Amino acid sequence: MTSPARRRVLLYAGAALLAAGLCFVGWGLEIAPDAGTRLGGAAVMFELGQVDEAVAICRRTIQEHPDCLDAYIYLATFLGGSGNYGGAVTAYDEALARVPAGELQRDLMLDRASVLLTAGRRAEFDRARERLARGGSDYRVHMADGMAQAESRNWAAALTLYRQALQSKPEDHALRSRIFQAEMERGRRAVAEGRFEDAAGAFDAARELFPVESRAHLEAASARLRQGRPLEAVEVLREVRPDTPGAPALVFDAATAFLDSERDTLAFWALRAAVQGDPEQTRDLLRTDPAWTARQRDPRVLEILALTTDPAVRLTGSD
Repeated sequence: MTSPARRRVLLYAGAALLAAGLCFVGWGLEIAPDAGTRLGGAAVMFELGQVDEAVAICRRTIQEHPDCLDAYIYLATFLGGSGNYGGAVTAYDEALARVPAGELQRDLMLDRASVLLTAGRRAEFDRARERLARGGSDYRVHMADGMAQAESRNWAAALTLYRQALQSKPEDHALRSRIFQAEMERGRRAVAEGRFEDAAGAFDAARELFPVESRAHLEAASARLRQGRPLEAVEVLREVRPDTPGAPALVFDAATAFLDSERDTLAFWALRAAVQGDPEQTRDLLRTDPAWTARQRDPRVLEILALTTDPAVRLTGSD
């Protein structure tokens, strides 16, 4: 148990036991769940959005087993994840009072510091960070420093610190998520400042971390369109589902860029891809985009608009 995310994964096994226990009850054989099984069920409830129920299970477990360390840890995780930062800090304090010195203690200290920073309690966070550092400089200290830099929106500094931490914990999902978010924010700042090449690089770094996360692909494609590189933008968009929200409009923008540069073959190829992603939206865009006004009756446009992945819907391109 090294992080809230890790703890949730481990508790799915307990949830399976809970489900099995319920099945046995259905056969008339009652099984009183132990604390671990209860907490496993609470973890699943939390993931399903049943926060109050998950918290109630933790509190009931603490009442019946006041020395159950896991109950305090999960309670802190659930409260922090639901925005009850004050309650989460209190639960972390209760857990830390019961855990011996070691790796788990330092993990909890980092989790507690993270909640303090999220809650805007910066002075308390700084003290928590110093306490953590007194135990030695490790990836947790790098993470804490990275979080502080991210809170100040110093994305380059945050990324340097996060990547230092990643060298020690290359498979840490929570850490990789922080790097992903920092890269996305770095890219968005570059877009706002007109540095589209830097933006594309940041979004590409985010894509490498989580290839299935569509946000990074969409923003990487948009940055390339802003650079006047529509073909590269479409190639990036081919890595997401055609009907991903936002993707068809970007493909249409690429089609328009091809049309403006008199590359008709590519323009109609991209238009076809946009239609396959979202026929209705593409038709609306064609109606309002000045670049396509003169092409409304082009046989190639009409042919493409007649295509659809759903045979029950036929578009003619005219009303």
